[in-house]
Amino acid sequence: MSDDEQPTNKHIDLGKPMQQHVLASVLRVPGLMAKLRPILDPDFFKDTVCSDMIAWSRNFWDEYKTVPSKQALKDTFRDDGELIKFLYKQDVEDVKHTEKRIIEFAQASAAANALMKGGDMLKAHLEGKPYRNEETNRVEFEVVTAQDLVDIISKAAMVGKNLGEMGDDYHATLEANLKELICPTEAEVMGTGIGHLDQAGILLERGEMGCVLGPSKRGKSHVLINIAFNAMIAGKNVVYYSLEMKNRRVFNRFYARLAGNKQDMKQDPVRFAEAVRLKTEKFVKGRMVMKRYAAHTATISDIRAHYEALKSTGFKADVIVIDYAGLMRPCKESKEVRHNLESVFLDIRQFAAEEDVFMWTGAQANRAATSKEIVTAADFAECYAIMQHIDVGFSICISDAEKAARKGRFFILGSRNEQDGSIVEFTFDYSRSRFITERITLPVEEKRARDKSSTSAGEKDEAAFQKALARKKKEERDGASA
Repeated sequence: MSDDEQPTNKHIDLGKPMQQHVLASVLRVPGLMAKLRPILDPDFFKDTVCSDMIAWSRNFWDEYKTVPSKQALKDTFRDDGELIKFLYKQDVEDVKHTEKRIIEFAQASAAANALMKGGDMLKAHLEGKPYRNEETNRVEFEVVTAQDLVDIISKAAMVGKNLGEMGDDYHATLEANLKELICPTEAEVMGTGIGHLDQAGILLERGEMGCVLGPSKRGKSHVLINIAFNAMIAGKNVVYYSLEMKNRRVFNRFYARLAGNKQDMKQDPVRFAEAVRLKTEKFVKGRMVMKRYAAHTATISDIRAHYEALKSTGFKADVIVIDYAGLMRPCKESKEVRHNLESVFLDIRQFAAEEDVFMWTGAQANRAATSKEIVTAADFAECYAIMQHIDVGFSICISDAEKAARKGRFFILGSRNEQDGSIVEFTFDYSRSRFITERITLPVEEKRARDKSSTSAGEKDEAAFQKALARKKKEERDGASA
């Protein structure tokens, strides 16, 4: 750790001398205004003259892309000539240290302002009154909620972040990027562990989000349990957030998945428990923490807070599963259900990127999807826009008749390797949260093209079936148009 990175408990001066030093620095150090413009908030300057000067100087820079001259300041602030003279006598030679102090000043000022405003908002909340802005006397919040308080603290915490990130220069990064193109670094990817689903391209990189779409009672939770289970077998640490079932019920599904076909939880619980103990010791290499929230009570802020507490104990997840997103509350609620749902998915995606984890969740399909042969992206309940925010996804397609026969299909909504629209056929045993995938089939048009070179009996049978299906649909269309 360098000297600049060493933690410090040094008091940060927010008084008038520091405010004047910040003002002098941005006026006189070339490039400093351009770099620090986002954090030079006039509200951080409690001295009225300094606040007015920084506000005017920012506006001047926004219009002319240069800081005002000493003479321009004198012409505008005629009564403050002595202060202007003082500003131009300040020592601002150590540019790097000055920049660091200004960022610290802005961060401390933002935190102080947020705490003061938060206290006033909390008072309004406890008194059941609307919160009014002191300066404008306008009502900012008719009703102050706990989330509003969290939001202002979170906003203050972001001041000064990413200021040093200027982006990637095309020429400076050309050789490194071309080297990566020729000999790519293999990114860490993770599948579901469910046979042909991974072969169909259902693979995530760290920081990405996958989603399983399905009608009610068609197995979304069983799929998510399989993903978490296979991650632990592979040695990954998992945090599983359940917003639907109690922890004990979810754990029992994990136990049943682990114990296997020969053990029955109800028929012989003693033998079942022993099998779980032995197989846990032998096969389960990763750890898992499960946290339950009642449906429609948790926001992403609640999950963030819990995960931060977990990390403070030394536990860091590779995989986070949220079962499922539709049962979360948005941080900012809207009257439109679709806007709330889209907001939740965006929050989850941002959380995945920030924590650099493999993120999995589920989404509810609409009622009509229950009777459909193929559940597509158009069947996202309430909000089709969700599809834009997921990296990979698939749907569960099980009709009532197929449910009784314990078989169904996964439909690939978006994948990395295979064409979207591929179908993975499977059988299932929900008493053990188990899926057995059988094969991947392709959309009719592509399948028909590939079938011309089919040689095996199985391939020929599949080709004949697809051709017959296409012919039947064509006849139905022709009959309808007639």
